[in-house]
Amino acid sequence: MGSMFGLDEKIASLASARPLTALAVAMLLGLRHPFDPDHLAAIGAMARQGRARSAAIGLSWGAGHATTVIAVGVPVLLWTAVLPHPAQRAVETFIGVVIFALGARLLLRHGRDGLHPHPHRRPERLREAYAVGVVHGAGGSAGIGLLILGAIPNLDVALAGLLVFALSTALAMGAVAAGLGRALRRVPVGLAGASTCAFGAWYVAAAALGAPYPF
Repeated sequence: MGSMFGLDEKIASLASARPLTALAVAMLLGLRHPFDPDHLAAIGAMARQGRARSAAIGLSWGAGHATTVIAVGVPVLLWTAVLPHPAQRAVETFIGVVIFALGARLLLRHGRDGLHPHPHRRPERLREAYAVGVVHGAGGSAGIGLLILGAIPNLDVALAGLLVFALSTALAMGAVAAGLGRALRRVPVGLAGASTCAFGAWYVAAAALGAPYPF
C-alpha cells in the first residue's frame, strides 16, 4: 500500500547529504507514519480507554512495529532484499483481516451490553497491541527501507535513520492513541465496531485485488 497522499515521498525529498538533516527527515517520516488509515483503524479499535492506558497500548503497537521495521528494513538497506510482490500482497490482506477481527470483537462486546474496562487484562491488551504492530510493520517496512535508502544514500546514516524512524513512530503512536482513546470513549461501541469491520473488509478486498492505496 502506498503512502498517504504521497506525503512520505515529499518528506523524503527534503533529505540531504548532511547526517543531521537526513535523520530529521527520518524522524518526520516516523511522526507521520501512525496517521495511515489502517494504523488508526487498528489502534482505534484497541485504545478505547483512559489516556494513560491508551498511550501504553499505542507504545506497545509502536514497539511491535519497530521490531518488524528493523528486522525487515535492515536487509532492505544492506542488500535491497524485499519480499516478492505476491508475499507483500498476502501481508496486506492479512492486515485487513486483523482490522476486521478487531472490529468484530467490538461488535461482540457491544452485544454483551458494551465495553467494560478490565484492569487485570492490561498485559493481555499490551501483548495484543504489540502483535498487531508486528503485523503492520511487515506491511510497510520494505517500502520505508527503500524510501530511506533513496533519500539517504550513505548506508550508515540510512541505518541510523531507520532506527530513528522506528522510535519516532512508536512515540508518535503513543501520543495518537492517548488522544484517540479519550475521544473514542464517546463513540458508541456498535458504531465503532461496524466502521472498523467495514474498513477491514474494504482493505482486504483492495489488497487481494492489488488495488492502489487511495491515500
